[in-house]
Formats: sequence, structure tokens, C-alpha cells
Amino acid sequence: MRQLALARPNKRYAGGIHEIWPLARDGRIATLLDDTIETVLRHGGASIIVNSITLIDRQRIAAILRY
Repeated sequence: MRQLALARPNKRYAGGIHEIWPLARDGRIATLLDDTIETVLRHGGASIIVNSITLIDRQRIAAILRY
């Protein structure tokens, strides 16, 4: 979080899925902080990183639900 705080005043910060995805496609992201993965893991779920083309028709994020 310290690195994130230092990045903001230097205009090296992005937030929100709509802002991050274009930057990711351009190769501009050095470090990704994703609280969605952390929350899923904390509740006993799993996270799988897949090829970007795999989820293109699902806005690049998907979930298998427990119930």
C-alpha cells in the first residue's frame, strides 16, 4: 500500500477495472493489486489466472459459484 501511495502523486496510479484493462493491454502495469482475489481466497475459494483470450466474451472476469 505504501508503493501505491507513492505512485499516486507521480501519476503512476490507475484504479477501477475500466481504467486498468486498457493499461494492462498496453503493457503499462508494473504491479497489480487485486482485492477480489484476496477476498475469494480468504473465504476458502480458489483463483485461476487464464489466457486473456479465454474470458474475452465475459469481460475478462468470471466466477464459478458455490450455490
